Amino acid sequence: MLKNYKSFDLLDDYLTYLTVIKGRSHNAVIEYLTDILMFLEYLCNKNDNKRDRYDLSMIDGDFLKEITLVEIYNFISNCQTEKSASV
Repeated sequence: MLKNYKSFDLLDDYLTYLTVIKGRSHNAVIEYLTDILMFLEYLCNKNDNKRDRYDLSMIDGDFLKEITLVEIYNFISNCQTEKSASV
């Protein structure tokens, strides 16, 4: 996995679920993780959270519950326009 970031329990649990229960390949799990990290970094930058770029330890259930559908749509739009990425 990506070793440069400080994770949080819910993310670790999800990645384990993808591997063990869903049977996703190592490369697929890395892709999921990359997308999640991009999204969380987008949210933190948008909200001007002061943190180490790779430190996600402050993310918890409350943070995740506050994510809105509009923020998800804005992230997708940002990926399509700013990063020229496919979604």
